[in-house]
Amino acid sequence: MNTPAQELNPEWVLYGFCPIDAVHQRWKTFYQNNSTNTLHNEVITTKRDLITGERWERSSIHLGPTIHEYDTYLRNVTIRRRVAKDSRIVTTKNKGMKGSTIKELSDYGPRDESTLTFILDLDSSYLTLEYNDLADVSWHWKKTPRLSWTGAAQDLAIFEKHYAEQKKTLLTRLPLGRRKLNLWIYVDFNINDDLQWLAYTLPSTPPIDIGWFPGIILPPLGWVYMGGGMMYTDLFLASFASVDPNNMSDSNLGNTPEPLRTVPLATIISSTAGPQKLAATPQSAKPSWSVEQPSAGSIKTIDGAQHYQPPGDLSPNAIANPDCKTLIPAMLKSSTRQISLPAVADIVKATTSSSEAYATWVSEYFAQTHYFKATKKSGKLQLSMYYTSLTGVERPVPLPNISWHVLAGNGKVNSQGLFTPDSDAPSLCTVIMAVDVDKTEEKESWYWAMTIIPHPFIEVDAMLELFSD
Repeated sequence: MNTPAQELNPEWVLYGFCPIDAVHQRWKTFYQNNSTNTLHNEVITTKRDLITGERWERSSIHLGPTIHEYDTYLRNVTIRRRVAKDSRIVTTKNKGMKGSTIKELSDYGPRDESTLTFILDLDSSYLTLEYNDLADVSWHWKKTPRLSWTGAAQDLAIFEKHYAEQKKTLLTRLPLGRRKLNLWIYVDFNINDDLQWLAYTLPSTPPIDIGWFPGIILPPLGWVYMGGGMMYTDLFLASFASVDPNNMSDSNLGNTPEPLRTVPLATIISSTAGPQKLAATPQSAKPSWSVEQPSAGSIKTIDGAQHYQPPGDLSPNAIANPDCKTLIPAMLKSSTRQISLPAVADIVKATTSSSEAYATWVSEYFAQTHYFKATKKSGKLQLSMYYTSLTGVERPVPLPNISWHVLAGNGKVNSQGLFTPDSDAPSLCTVIMAVDVDKTEEKESWYWAMTIIPHPFIEVDAMLELFSD
């Protein structure tokens, strides 16, 4: 919507008001009863450097329900919202490589301890209801709001950048059905300090049912439209009944206890990385940890906290082949007879009295020499294998030279490199390894690549760019 309300010649103005104490109480109850509601999220996606040119993190943060508090003296509104879902993917690229590897996948779920707060000046902000596939209710501003964040300090920059560009935040979506209605809404206080709102419409016929109207300012589940009609030729009067605030929860979603989640869900580390502290969400969960058998690593307790201990270095150490074909040195197979593959996966189990969850920890014994590129074929992920030569030239690996392996998860990859998740109960991710069995030196060097395939956790189209950082 490009036309501000002041420039319109509206045919209709919708006006509503409600005691401010009732507004605050209803938002408070709605916020408490819908803490994990993911129906109408605002989703913030971003990519940031962890190590410039080498390591990146992509985040997808779904903001949950809001709570609104209005200040009649300062003429502002404070909007707080929780994080309903938070997923992160880390990719890396070795020097000289032209493709990246998916190294870590995390699914935090709702993060009740992480709250984003806006403080907006009412005199320099306004609301809109904009019909698209759904009716978006957004708060726009001309003066940058004050933002605060109770989560990880480094994440505040994600929100600051996003909202500096958007200059609005999506609050909710209202059920307008087939009705295509756009509104500009201004919020103020009347002489009794009631909250009042004026909604300007484009020239059109007024709706015969505006049961959604209080949901612009009040919680969308808080009111029921009772009836309405034309009182005069220019006045449409509607009445609403309040709902018991204790029943203000979304019946389609419910508020089930949050499942136990391991963080990260899957990760690739060096076998010599040392103890890795284990974590799970929600934060109130205090699981015990174990490694499923057979295992390469173990659980170690340090200062009362449990850690995953990777298997450590090879003994004797792997020796590089001075005559290998790759820019990244390949290890001699003759020096690594104690292993069958260059990496090993452990399944780490988190257990509480009522639930359990699993994480995949993959340890590399030495560096990958190759990498993958990805395309979409027949709706599936198609992997191709490449390496960078000693002279810096990218070389493809012929399909007959590739031996494919699944280290963890239940997805499958065929001889052509086409990945297929399990059809019945797909794991959220699968760890794939490919070994370049170069016929000229197949018994000499480890030429290999490995990556996490976060599918069906994310769709194929979203995965493609993860291989091209």
